[in-house]
Amino acid sequence: MPDPPPALENLSLLSSHRSKRLWQPQGLETLVIFEYLDCPAYNQQLAVPGKGSRLALLDAFLFEKLQSARTWAALPHSPALSTLASSWLDRRWSHLTFSHLLSEHGLPTHYRHLIDGTGRHIACKQQFWQQKLFVEARRAACPVVRPYSIGSEQVYFYDSATSNGVMRLIPLEVIVYFGLCQRNSFSERLQADRSYAQLLGLRRRPEIGKCFEYPVLEFFASTEAERRLLSLQEALLISSLPPGQFEELIETAYMISLFLFAMYSQSLIDLWAARLEFAVDRKGLVLIGSINPDEQVISFAGTVLPTELAVAGLTRALAEGTLEQFGEHLSAEALELLYDSLSSAIFGNEANTPENLRSLCQLFSPTSA
Repeated sequence: MPDPPPALENLSLLSSHRSKRLWQPQGLETLVIFEYLDCPAYNQQLAVPGKGSRLALLDAFLFEKLQSARTWAALPHSPALSTLASSWLDRRWSHLTFSHLLSEHGLPTHYRHLIDGTGRHIACKQQFWQQKLFVEARRAACPVVRPYSIGSEQVYFYDSATSNGVMRLIPLEVIVYFGLCQRNSFSERLQADRSYAQLLGLRRRPEIGKCFEYPVLEFFASTEAERRLLSLQEALLISSLPPGQFEELIETAYMISLFLFAMYSQSLIDLWAARLEFAVDRKGLVLIGSINPDEQVISFAGTVLPTELAVAGLTRALAEGTLEQFGEHLSAEALELLYDSLSSAIFGNEANTPENLRSLCQLFSPTSA
């Protein structure tokens, strides 16, 4: 078992997955501390200096942005959204989730504070990544998932988690797609079943490298033994939400993804997919988990950048081929420059961002291998 972060005492490890650890302070069941690691999930031997602190800082910065009603009031005026179908956007702006909740009150999230190793609150300023940073957040209680074998099939039974003062995790992973930027598990599902695109609401046949008219969603079970794709009906049942609140979850996922899409476009970065997680408390839905670039698939000048989700979305064979293709170019120095450039883009300090990303793309593009 890993040791708690230095100077943060009396912590117990809740979970360790992908490239982060979740710690619980002793006697504070309603809180959780997010520690982001410097090693990518796809290469635990590759330590990227400052990666973990940069991700914590970006999480805090973006959560604070999403919590502000001012952020949402400005979103419909973003020129980046003009590439999406206007009729689809009009329905989003007129929905109560945007017109009442977000634009008037902001988005409820689990985020509380950005902290250092002593637990001291740290302001969200880009230069502060040079110290070890953590995210303090409200904890969501996970429902108990029990597998059963019925005949030759394994099924799952969900018990709702109940704990005083703790939010309930909605055991869904929500993926929002803006298009197909590369061959991955999503593109293979679309290719294997032509009717699946219609089921998602796509009117045109998807093409690699092309954006959709509007984003579409997929749902996955997040607490089962294996990550399982769910139908809309299954997702609704597993969420344990009433239909109206489940519709609000979908609208909220669309809105968050539109914010990210518009934000990245200011630095000429294309957003292709984003992974989101939610919980629910007595007041309603709450965005939880992480919102930093490792939860997104993004590209610059046509080259997909090697964030965690970009690699995780590949099938095993494709991932091995991609990582082999990057080869020696997928170095700690290159990834340090990548996360530094993405930090600059998100904080709006874009002076050298395009130039840095362009040099990285020469390493990461297929033609350089």
